[in-house]
Amino acid sequence: MTRGKIIYVTKERQVYSTIEFNGDMYPIDGGHGEEIIDFFQGHGFRDIQSYGRYVKRLDNRYFGYSSVYGEKLIHFKGLSREGLFDFTENYTDYLYLINHSDTEVQMELKEGKVVLPMGALAIVHYQNLWEIIPGDGTIEAGAPGKNELVKIMENMEWDLFQRQKEWIYAQQIQIEKWYGREAAALPMGILNMIDKIQEAWEEKMARADKNPCWYEERWYDEDLKTALENAEVEVTVANVTKLRNCCVHIFDDKSVRNEMLVDMARKMSDDR
Repeated sequence: MTRGKIIYVTKERQVYSTIEFNGDMYPIDGGHGEEIIDFFQGHGFRDIQSYGRYVKRLDNRYFGYSSVYGEKLIHFKGLSREGLFDFTENYTDYLYLINHSDTEVQMELKEGKVVLPMGALAIVHYQNLWEIIPGDGTIEAGAPGKNELVKIMENMEWDLFQRQKEWIYAQQIQIEKWYGREAAALPMGILNMIDKIQEAWEEKMARADKNPCWYEERWYDEDLKTALENAEVEVTVANVTKLRNCCVHIFDDKSVRNEMLVDMARKMSDDR
């Protein structure tokens, strides 16, 4: 069984460590370490509270140590005043060390000392470094405002945005599977952010368009939900996503609407 621990260093250099989770804690091939990395890269580890919530979810989902044995999942290990972690005698398969302190820290490993930057995640395999995953230095940053979103759009192509949007919805479906129920409310902040990004991108493109659009057709998730209800199909996140993907190109053919424009032009001419 592959064992692992998650170690968290706060801004004040307080060090916390989980108990040793025993089973599939490797960072590849579907191991739980992949989820830890994804959560880190999604800025999920914001503070000690979010760290604690994640550890509790991990235990509930895969191990059940807390509910079955009454095991305390996280232990305070003290202050890291010198910023040095000695892993030369570590025998846990994988350690996931998250440095959210106000300075870089050093890790003493079999091959020598290795520096872990601020905001980064280190994966240690026994006494050796497996990988360092950098953070972006925005641990405590709030949600970006509209102007910041427009700046993001300057460097994001539409197809890239669509792929990322599809990825977010895929995560929502996965969450639903984990909890055995519809979990639309769980990532609502993320979904709202997607909507804001899309609006900012559309506004940017509209300003750059030399052939201004005088009419815009908008369809919303509520329309998809209504369609499912009318078709007597269960309204779930998975079904809404599936219907959305099926409908992506059904409005591309404008020939019927162009004929309507011609008919309206003729009618206008006849009325004069």
